[in-house]
Amino acid sequence: DAFKAIVRTRPVTILSSDFSRTFETAKIVAKAVHADVEAEPALRERDFGDFELGPNTAYEAVWEQDAIDATHTAWGVEAACAVLERAAGAVQRVEGARE
Repeated sequence: DAFKAIVRTRPVTILSSDFSRTFETAKIVAKAVHADVEAEPALRERDFGDFELGPNTAYEAVWEQDAIDATHTAWGVEAACAVLERAAGAVQRVEGARE
């Protein structure tokens, strides 16, 4: 209800990864609250390199390494700091375009 109230006072756009499952979910939410939805590739999930499509249990090793060094790319994973940078950059680009 609080979000619906915000949407009534100003235009709101929900940013979503362009991956189909997240974009479809974002469209459902956007419709429910009368907002727009925009696909943003920079919001895609983290690339887990060698662990892509593998068991979720393999991610523990990545997260342990993240706790030591957010810039690591062991196993070909996308560095945690790179994920933050691209996601924050997407939000900044969209906010800047709307000002």
